[in-house]
Amino acid sequence: MLIEWTDKLLVGHPRIDSDHKALVLMINRLHDAVEAGTDRPTISEIIHFLAEQTYRHFKFEEWLMSASEFTEARHHLACHRRLTDELDVMFYAMEMAPDSALLEAVGFFESWFVDHVLRDDVVLARHLAARGDPSVSEPPPS
Repeated sequence: MLIEWTDKLLVGHPRIDSDHKALVLMINRLHDAVEAGTDRPTISEIIHFLAEQTYRHFKFEEWLMSASEFTEARHHLACHRRLTDELDVMFYAMEMAPDSALLEAVGFFESWFVDHVLRDDVVLARHLAARGDPSVSEPPPS
């Protein structure tokens, strides 16, 4: 296990926290699969699922920012764009990387995830809570 889910990772928004728990589960699953020497097709499947979950989560957060008139949205969106660009490169590199390089890539996920949650997502969640509407409402189907 790479990331231990603790209350310090909770931001206080039910859907964001649920998404974050799912992302931690997938990051840990990828880490465990790499450490166990799992076959490449399975690792590739985990990478693709992790990418899909990450992009879907970003889309939801971005919808929340727009719906709640989040004043720091520009900064948060820029963070998402930087992370997305880095993840696109990382996901591709992981597909092509030798097994020995995969653990380093998995470490990248751990650091960006924890940093982003504790630095940026907590600010968004505080904004939503301050509006008295911590869950806003569900976005339209994507």
